[in-house]
Amino acid sequence: MSDELLIGAIRVLNKSGLKIPEEISVLAISNGFIPGMINPEITYIETSGAELGRLAISRMLENLHEKTPPKSILLPSRFVNGKSL
Repeated sequence: MSDELLIGAIRVLNKSGLKIPEEISVLAISNGFIPGMINPEITYIETSGAELGRLAISRMLENLHEKTPPKSILLPSRFVNGKSL
């Protein structure tokens, strides 16, 4: 979930009256900037959007030049425990 989607989801949850984490848990994928600015702090998986984009473009270009079979790619990431689970 991008930070923009996270903000939108939090707005919807707030408008609906759902309490985080008492009534609903929130887990995001983020670069780490926005989740710490929300109350309560959002638990998230930190990963590099720039690296993800670089790898996606690289795979796309490989497939344009030569059809290659799908493959799994692991990106470095870390779990950041906030207060939203």
